[in-house]
Amino acid sequence: MTSPKLYLFAAAWAVTVIVAYIIGNASADEAAEAAAPAAQKERDARSPGEAGSEVAAETEAIYAEAEEDALITQAGGRLPGFPQLMQAYLDNPSDASLQQLSLMIQGLGPRDIADARAMIEDLPPGTARDQLMVELIGRWATFEPVAALEYAQALPTLSLANAAVNEALSGWARADAQGALAWWNSDANLATGRLRNQRFEAIMEGYARADPFSAFQYASSLSEDSLENRRMKNRALETVVESLVRNGQLESALLWANQMPESEGKTSALSEVLEEWARYDPDAAAAYLDTLVTREDYAELRDSMLRTWAQSDPEQAAAYLSNLDPEDPDMGRLTTMLIAQWSRYDIAGPGEWLNSQPPSPEIDRAVAIFTFRAASEDPAGAMTWAESITSEHMRGRLMSRVAGEWKAQDPEAFDAYLEQAEISPEQKAELEQAEASSGRGPWWARDRRR
Repeated sequence: MTSPKLYLFAAAWAVTVIVAYIIGNASADEAAEAAAPAAQKERDARSPGEAGSEVAAETEAIYAEAEEDALITQAGGRLPGFPQLMQAYLDNPSDASLQQLSLMIQGLGPRDIADARAMIEDLPPGTARDQLMVELIGRWATFEPVAALEYAQALPTLSLANAAVNEALSGWARADAQGALAWWNSDANLATGRLRNQRFEAIMEGYARADPFSAFQYASSLSEDSLENRRMKNRALETVVESLVRNGQLESALLWANQMPESEGKTSALSEVLEEWARYDPDAAAAYLDTLVTREDYAELRDSMLRTWAQSDPEQAAAYLSNLDPEDPDMGRLTTMLIAQWSRYDIAGPGEWLNSQPPSPEIDRAVAIFTFRAASEDPAGAMTWAESITSEHMRGRLMSRVAGEWKAQDPEAFDAYLEQAEISPEQKAELEQAEASSGRGPWWARDRRR
């Protein structure tokens, strides 16, 4: 029997080869970028159509080189290193060895797919096997898209089959976007509704990875003659722009978005740029947003930026809101958006910030969201917040909600509160009858009355 040490040695050798290959390519890329910055700037300045044909040719050449490299490194034409890595994973399952397998899948050639698939099929059922199978199907689809799709659709569970089909369509689009789009529009695509939309987004994601210039041009050319078509166009633009920004092509994304005619599509493209930009440099995104203040869709663009900012750095997003004009008509909506995100995982921070804001009807809904989420952790404090709401109707509903939680947790403390509370006898009676939340979810999203 082969020694486990031999397997580990082979696995280490395979990983070394992979890492060396990646580092070598990264170094070559850096050298190329350093050698031709002017050419890159010239290409970014072109229209999507002009840039698209050039980059499509470059992408095709890159894929050809990658395929040639894969063939050259094959030992006897069969799966160099994959069996060894698989055995190493089986001997000692870990996230690191799983990532190594995922990395190697992306370099498999067409002759490797069947053997790799057989090895993955033999893995114990679980998330690791599902992950590797989906990734393999995505790689397989770059060579044999129809066969990969048929295999994906026949997988045993609906969720796994859907994930695999989407990955196959993304892989197909990386190699042949027009072919993948033709399939999506054909009778072979039986999906409807949300599932059909997900397949379209998967194709656009693959298209954008392979040729973002042409993908943007295609998305921009989509029809807006119906509500469904406008939604599809917006989804396509958002997918492409997200891919551009995440791959370091922010300037191109901004340039192309600003070249679009005024439309919902342009708003979607600019919104996606600001959302992705705010994930890693919100101050720069906010500074750019200031240059768009005269646009009719400025409020929508600001919403998009702040939504992402509130997720990634709510304290800084709060500082941004604090510097806005208190009379800004959107202050209430923006504050609610911030608190809804921030209070998902923190009560102290949003509570301190809200406490620094003057009570007003505009922030009632934000206070309501905070109060609802604070009720289970600090019912006494939550009751104080509920009492501060200016809307009488909303205040009464929140106080009852907090009272139910408080009674369930600490009835003696709740009784003491009722004895000293400066509220009417009718209100006290209502609070005494309140019950803990039934778990049906927040009511403020349904209640629009003031």
